[in-house]
Amino acid sequence: MTTGPRGVMVEEAMLEERLVSLTPLFPADRPVRFVLNTSIAFDISLIELLIPLLAGGTVVCPPPLKADPQGFADFAARHGATHIQGTPSFFKLIEAFDVALPAHLEAWCGGEALDPRLAGRLVDRFGSVRNFYGPTEATIWCTFHTLTPHALDSVGLPFGGTEVLAPGADAWQPTELVLAGRGLAVGYVRPADDEGRFVELPGRGRAYRTGDLGWVATDGRVHVAGRIDHQVKVNGYRLELTEIESAVESHPTVRQCAAFVLPGSDEGSVRLAAAYVADMGIPVRELREHLRRTLPSYAVPQHLRRVDELPLTTAGKVDRQILREMAASEAPPSAVRAGR
Repeated sequence: MTTGPRGVMVEEAMLEERLVSLTPLFPADRPVRFVLNTSIAFDISLIELLIPLLAGGTVVCPPPLKADPQGFADFAARHGATHIQGTPSFFKLIEAFDVALPAHLEAWCGGEALDPRLAGRLVDRFGSVRNFYGPTEATIWCTFHTLTPHALDSVGLPFGGTEVLAPGADAWQPTELVLAGRGLAVGYVRPADDEGRFVELPGRGRAYRTGDLGWVATDGRVHVAGRIDHQVKVNGYRLELTEIESAVESHPTVRQCAAFVLPGSDEGSVRLAAAYVADMGIPVRELREHLRRTLPSYAVPQHLRRVDELPLTTAGKVDRQILREMAASEAPPSAVRAGR
């Protein structure tokens, strides 16, 4: 299996199509001032850099949030920012720093699964919130949904000629989402990175297997249920890491959590681990007791570690590899037992 970043070849004309198809989301009666928040190493930065210019607007370039939280907020307010985009991890940082961004901002969210509880808080906090979905292989975004208090769990309808397929799937049995139609990348810079991702579908032509689990509702709206590679098998039980993260975050003092697996004491075995950010020093024993009330015993992480913040990649996503390295350096597998 290929590890590390994959270079994706996207045609300039297809990128232009995708960007133009999003410009109707901007109001015609007021200027667009979009915050440049994302590293240019991440594809969604092109949304922040290019769409405002296509719409005759302005790109607002504040200092990095982590370097100067208050300066970030002050700069955005002073320059009349109207839109801000980020991953769910970024918006959790906004909460962690208690940054007072202008309430009229429209927030665009994507790049990771958006937990409905965070979605609800964003709807309460910002003037408008849109949830986007799409891999780089489908030219950044290919679906979006405008969140409301009563509709927080969808990534919406496809746009720009892209079709989202999930044959036979429903909320109880999601399957891998497959993208077809317009918007697909030419392929990978290194052909070996493909690993069967781009396929031919009878009657639909070229398609892309996303690695995301989900389903398409009868109204056409797409729902994402997690990543195939976030499903792990521990002691014969198949688990979804996002469900463990949600259980940890349900504790009232926990603000963020990332679950992952570590090598076990026996060859080929694994053990569950989780890193979390909490407002105060909650005893691990208390957190375990909380998890035992909401998770089966085999799904309670054997390794729990409080951190000041979750490390992020340049793409603004949680860097689980760094967390694994931090956890592995603390103690050998034999020193960690469930329930400790």
